[in-house]
Amino acid sequence: MTVGEKVRYLRMKKDLSQNELARLADLAQPTIWRLEAGDQLTLKGNHAVRLANALGTSVDFLLSDREKCNTTDFVGHDDGIDELVKLYVDSNQNVREKILDYARFVNIKP
Repeated sequence: MTVGEKVRYLRMKKDLSQNELARLADLAQPTIWRLEAGDQLTLKGNHAVRLANALGTSVDFLLSDREKCNTTDFVGHDDGIDELVKLYVDSNQNVREKILDYARFVNIKP
């Protein structure tokens, strides 16, 4: 995943518009748009910190080449989230689909 793909994924997961994320991170909205569109591939250090904080993740996750996230990539979570993320990350594709199907069934936004 690119930085922009991670930003878009996490922004959508938090149900934020680009404008809302820009305001929370104290960045210009076009910066968010350029990242998500792939027109901007890097972030200045202070921008990365503000964006990671606004998205509730780590700078390491945003800037790393890792495709998958670890439970430590998210801040402000509880033990149930740790368990759910670990289960999802450690599962094969079939089990992941079942987890997402169940989340949709109980009306949780995945």
